[in-house]
Amino acid sequence: MYRRLHEPTMTLFDPPRSGTQPSPPEPKTKGFTLPWILFPIYLPLLIIAAGLSFPVGAVQRRIVQRRERRLAAQLRSASRTISAEKATDLIGENRGTLVWETLSHKGPWRLWWTSDDIAAASPFPFYRSSDGKSRSFYEEEFRAFGRWFAENYAHPTAGKALLVDVADENTKSLLAQVKDLDLITTLTPPTKKA
Repeated sequence: MYRRLHEPTMTLFDPPRSGTQPSPPEPKTKGFTLPWILFPIYLPLLIIAAGLSFPVGAVQRRIVQRRERRLAAQLRSASRTISAEKATDLIGENRGTLVWETLSHKGPWRLWWTSDDIAAASPFPFYRSSDGKSRSFYEEEFRAFGRWFAENYAHPTAGKALLVDVADENTKSLLAQVKDLDLITTLTPPTKKA
């Protein structure tokens, strides 16, 4: 068919014939579109933002590392740490529970041991590595368990669990070791400061 050249859009394929089902409408996506005329303005801004993200990320990692070292020192002084070897031996003897806690998708990660049977004590559903589920502990269903665990077991002053003391260079090897054990994994949502 002949189309006028001044129309803003052009159909490449014939519309559906009568008696056929029209295609469902495409879902609307969130976001916005920047006009090309602003390209000379927003491209330098994107380059500057990308350049600043590296030093800001490095500072943020240092702050998190310092906070984690401070927590470990506080728990060490309160005798709430256990060596990785002793914790894995106790788990091998079916004594206690190991809980792998992560505070965000990018870390930091903590490994806790407690003599309690968390599976029996927890009033909330949790993610266990041995369940064989194709699910993730990041799912909303498991968030209540993360809050409960943080308040009752991982709290720096009122918690019952012991922090598994691991040197930074041994974290990856320990993770590979404990993945084979029966391990509860949780995401602890950040607490809101008042």
